[in-house]
Amino acid sequence: MKIGYLIGAVVALVLSMCASFLFFRGSIVGALPVYSRGPLQRSLHFAAGIIFATLAVGIALKIAGKW
Repeated sequence: MKIGYLIGAVVALVLSMCASFLFFRGSIVGALPVYSRGPLQRSLHFAAGIIFATLAVGIALKIAGKW
């Protein structure tokens, strides 16, 4: 794996993990900066958290060479 690709993958992994955490936290407790106001927004933010978490797992597997 080239060093430029590895650095980009690590940056993408960190950003995906942060986004996943923010969306999950916003959907469960309604905390800022992703404030969820109703059941529709909570479900959409929860779905976005799942998508970003899945992306983070995929990137981690790619870095580890398992995928």
